[in-house]
Amino acid sequence: MDSDKEKLSTARLDDFTKLGRHTVLLCIFAELMVLSQLGNMLYMMYAGSAPTIIGCGEHDLTHAVSSKEACDLLAQLQANSSCEMRLDVQFESVNYEWNYLCDGTKEVKNSISMQMIGVMVGSVLFGQMSDMYGRKLTMLICLFGCITISFASSYTHNLFWFTVCRFVIGVFNGGHIAVLLVFMIENLPKKHRLWINTIVTWSPNMVIYAAMAYYANNWRTLAQWSSFTTIPAFLLCLQIF
Repeated sequence: MDSDKEKLSTARLDDFTKLGRHTVLLCIFAELMVLSQLGNMLYMMYAGSAPTIIGCGEHDLTHAVSSKEACDLLAQLQANSSCEMRLDVQFESVNYEWNYLCDGTKEVKNSISMQMIGVMVGSVLFGQMSDMYGRKLTMLICLFGCITISFASSYTHNLFWFTVCRFVIGVFNGGHIAVLLVFMIENLPKKHRLWINTIVTWSPNMVIYAAMAYYANNWRTLAQWSSFTTIPAFLLCLQIF
């Protein structure tokens, strides 16, 4: 009798969380969240990729050992003639559409830096907000922000407004990156946290997002697809409690 009382007195909330249907829903929700997070973090790997300069008019530049050498050769050729630049475009990025090539790529890299600052701001801001107002509300705000702003970013027409949109997305993305890990630890059974968090992670989703980028083939479509793939996570977040 005394031993039963002792067990009850030492019981914790973790002891009542069991592996079941709710855990499956949590894992599906986490997978959708991780895909959204990874997509927003890796988006500029595709959207900010510079095309390869392969020539200028009849002049072949494929022998250049680096992009800098190709740009230097291109500048020399264009200084002496009116040859038209030829590009090898694997993905129609903002660099390609808005002609941020050679020295112009620095502007796109500065844009990426601003987006990463947004992630840091969001992780601090929404991390504190989740402690004050709850994980669910915070995640819903972050997911809704990612959905709407990501879609809106696909209609921007210059690098400034593109950077503004991606900065805001970075804030929301940093928010639900910070909150999701804590949320999962709080809701998963103690004995199963390690293996579940090992399986539901970024690595498998890199393959999925790479396939999305391959079929999207341009930064506007990829931004819209990133927005659409976040909608299921938002809807499931509404039902998960």
